[in-house]
Amino acid sequence: MRYLGWALATAAALISSPALAQQRAAENATRSADDAFGVSFGNEKIGLYNERDARGFSPLAASNVRIEGLYFDMRGVMPSRVLAATTVRVGLTAQSYPFPAPTGIAEYTLKPAMGPDAFSTVVQIGSNDTYSLEADAHIQVVPGKFGLSGAAMWRNDDNGAPFAQIDTRASGLVARWRPSQTSELAAFAGVGKATHSKFNPLVFTSGPFLPPDVEPVFFGQSWSRSDLTYHTYGVLGHTPLGQHWTFKAGLFRHDGFGDGPVADLYLGADQTGATAQHLVTNERPQEQVSISGEARLTGVFTGANLRQTLHLSVRGRNVERNFGGAASALIAPQVVGRRVFIPEPNWVYGASSWDEVRQRAAGVQYQLAWRSLGEATLGVQKVDYEKTVTPPTGAPTVTRDKPLFFNGALAVTLSPKAVAYASFTQGLEEVPLAPENALNAQEAPPAIHTEQYDFGMRYSITPRLRLVLGYFKISKPYFNLDPARVYRALGEEVHKGWEISLAGSLTDQLNVVAGALLQKPEVTGEGVDAGPIGPKPVSQPETTLKVNLDYRVASVRGLSVDAGVTYTGERAATSRTFAALGGQQLDAEAFTTLDLGMRYRFSLAGHASSFRAQVLNVFDDFAWRIYPSGAFYLSGARKFTFTLATDF
Repeated sequence: MRYLGWALATAAALISSPALAQQRAAENATRSADDAFGVSFGNEKIGLYNERDARGFSPLAASNVRIEGLYFDMRGVMPSRVLAATTVRVGLTAQSYPFPAPTGIAEYTLKPAMGPDAFSTVVQIGSNDTYSLEADAHIQVVPGKFGLSGAAMWRNDDNGAPFAQIDTRASGLVARWRPSQTSELAAFAGVGKATHSKFNPLVFTSGPFLPPDVEPVFFGQSWSRSDLTYHTYGVLGHTPLGQHWTFKAGLFRHDGFGDGPVADLYLGADQTGATAQHLVTNERPQEQVSISGEARLTGVFTGANLRQTLHLSVRGRNVERNFGGAASALIAPQVVGRRVFIPEPNWVYGASSWDEVRQRAAGVQYQLAWRSLGEATLGVQKVDYEKTVTPPTGAPTVTRDKPLFFNGALAVTLSPKAVAYASFTQGLEEVPLAPENALNAQEAPPAIHTEQYDFGMRYSITPRLRLVLGYFKISKPYFNLDPARVYRALGEEVHKGWEISLAGSLTDQLNVVAGALLQKPEVTGEGVDAGPIGPKPVSQPETTLKVNLDYRVASVRGLSVDAGVTYTGERAATSRTFAALGGQQLDAEAFTTLDLGMRYRFSLAGHASSFRAQVLNVFDDFAWRIYPSGAFYLSGARKFTFTLATDF
């Protein structure tokens, strides 16, 4: 709380700055996105992917995160108040990265802290008792040399269903120092706290059927909640070393402290929603600390038509966390969607286990670019990985791995408008934690080997409208629950298919960001061969479509209207197969949601402002969402939001 007050005080002090500039009032993701693969600016998110879902996998869970191009081991939640944008890099956009990663890369861009002094506020109210207040400010302490950017936020959100509230408070500070035109040093600190986070119960059915449709409201217990506090600090910078070389480095620390979560599980529900068992688990207070970073030396050598680039990199991370020892309680069976108040159990915790990861990597990457023809890249990394799990009693278990990974890419300029590309990437990635209904809940398996192939083409239809068509294939070990509810490797998971992006201006007034994911996710190996699980990974749709349009109304200055359509295709709802379905897995039906909005830019007492109104899920379409563990949870109900942003 002291960080939040400090950031608000900083922002308030900056409001009297005489030099003013636009900031939050001009945000518009549809008009800012370069492609449809996922980007966020401020509170607006758009595109097929995000940091938790790219091509059916999670860059965040896999530890494929970068801060302004530098390796960063992200754990849990990144304090948003230090960020200007988050971008998902896949296909051609990932090839420019030294040592790209399978699954794609989630890149964080820090607030700039340069430019004219500015102060902005964003106020939002909405249905289901949603409200938020944000303040952003930056000031040039020494113009062009040293700047500060501070931000704070207080938000109360409905967490997807009425009465399932989550109270979030966050603040952050970014400082940038430019001792010369070619050197910069940046430091940042962000803190966030989510309190009284409530989540609807997770539902597991007893047969080949979905839970019944229910009202999308919170039907859990008031004590079924969690608290989470997270801090992220870092320093990064770059400077030239002689005529050809540049040194770039960053060091980051992320701390997370959790009380809970309480997992409310409805087990064995029948077709009426009546459950056979109601299990509630409460994790011990958890702590995790991650220290990570990268140092990279880059040499660029140019000739008349050639540019050669050499990257020499070392990166690493140390991670410690506790897990296990959860308390659990069986309480009276319930009916899905019906809220019955139950006294909170007397929790009795077990002992915790400790999980430590030490990872180092050294890499070399060479890139050759030929003017007007294209470029080729080849890289190699040597990784030294060690994971130690210390149980409450007994000897620690140590896993070691020292793989050698390669990456290569080729981009060919076919014409001034068209570029073809292909790439191959190998990597070491983390596995998502075991779900709450697993016997080994919260356990993190050792890191896995993954690989990715992709190829495609980018074509500029006009200077302001680009089309990307790409094919990809990603292979990873498949982790899920076996018949005994142990979370472990059950085979190999392969996602292959096509992704399409169309982004830019269709006319001077109409912008589009449209994306399609047409994939075939498949599981092979032990689990499928033995019969208990089917060949389709849970919760992975074969078809996903997202279209966002923004239209500026020429007859009304400052007015624009927008629409967003999302189509999620059928996907496996269970890993196991059923004789009643002819030996097939249970599928969840496809669903479509429509969002509508308007934005009006105007001057408020001489200050640039924008008013935004949105209706999310206009037709209040109901759908059961699915976790990879096979748990069903409620999708978001229709929601109204009204936002006023002002730049002072």
